[in-house]
Formats: sequence, structure tokens, C-alpha cells
Amino acid sequence: MTLECLDGKRLSARTQSCKFIVLMVGMGLVLSLGGAAPAGAESNALVRFYYSNWISGSVTRSPFDPVGGHEGEPLQPLVKGEAEIILFKRVGISYTRQKVGRNFEEGGLEVEEYSLQTFSNLTLYLMASSHNAFNLFGGAGGGQGDYRLYLNRFEKVDPLYENIPLFRRFVGMEYTLERIGFRLELTRIEGAKLDGSRQVSMDQRLGYFSVYIPFN
Repeated sequence: MTLECLDGKRLSARTQSCKFIVLMVGMGLVLSLGGAAPAGAESNALVRFYYSNWISGSVTRSPFDPVGGHEGEPLQPLVKGEAEIILFKRVGISYTRQKVGRNFEEGGLEVEEYSLQTFSNLTLYLMASSHNAFNLFGGAGGGQGDYRLYLNRFEKVDPLYENIPLFRRFVGMEYTLERIGFRLELTRIEGAKLDGSRQVSMDQRLGYFSVYIPFN
């Protein structure tokens, strides 16, 4: 990720994610070196790491299937990781990296498509985040996706498939225990990229079940 951020050809497409990574690292250092709460007090800045490979939902539109003819095709297991800092127990700033894909047949072709997506997100929590508590949340994020398409196991390469701008909206619920938490999330991801008269677009409606570790 660092090399990609410093690569001049990709700088403009990845600036948002790079800035967010720097912000996360800086805030993490502040929390670890000087932001600890006094003994017996609870910190206002919370750190979490999320992991999920449970997914449901559908790909409504993709570069290969722009009209949604294969919307009902089952999704491959999701691989999703996310790091979040929650400020004032109600405002979350996070970075997400995930893979969404599926397999199906079209006109005698064996089709495999997936996208590697990264997002910087802002999450608002209904109640103050704490242990042994239920909460509701909602938010949005911006990022990009690299789309991959394989026809009969041969990759179809197209410059339009790289760095597709994406936007996501999400809502959900969670329950946090002392050392572990569980989250259900519904999200919609949309994006499009235009190059002259050519355009590719994506539309995904997904549901996740995630396990997370609260560090505070």
C-alpha cells in the first residue's frame, strides 16, 4: 500500500486512502503514547478491528452484467477487514478493505468476476459505545475498486476496470462484550467510471455479519 501511495501514476486515485492511513497511524500513536485515560476512567477514544467472511445480498450491476441479468447469482465468501477509531464514543473513522465476487455461466462461458474494494468511512453511533451494550449505527464512505473478470479462466483486461470510484452507505446493529463484539450491517455500494464514450458501473447490495475486537 505504501508503494502504491508513493507511485506518481496512482497518487491521484489513492490520495484519499493514503491520507486516511496516515491519520489512523497518527491517532494510534497519540492514543498509545499520550492519550490513555487516567486509572479507573474510561477513554473517549475507542479502537476496534473487524473481520468478516459471512455475506449475503446481490450484485445488481457490474461491468460484465450492466443490466442485472445475473442479479440472483450467489456470492463467494466475503473477505473483509476494517480498522476503526471511535471518537467521543459516537463518531467512528474507519478504513475498510474487502473482496466481493461471484461465479456463473453466460452463453456457454464460465464467468468469474470480483472486485477488490477500499473505503474510508464515517460512522455515527446512536448511543455512546461501551462494553456489554447494544447499539445502532449508520454511515457512509468513499473509495475505489479494482474489478477483475475471467472468462473460461482467462482474464479480460481493460483499463476501465482499474480504480473505479465507489460510494457506500450502510446501517446496522451491534452488541459489544468485554473482549469481543458482533455486528450485522446492510450496505449499498455504487460506482461508475467514464472514459470518452465508454462507461462501466457497479451496484452491490450486501449484508455482513462481522466479529470485532474492542481494544478499550
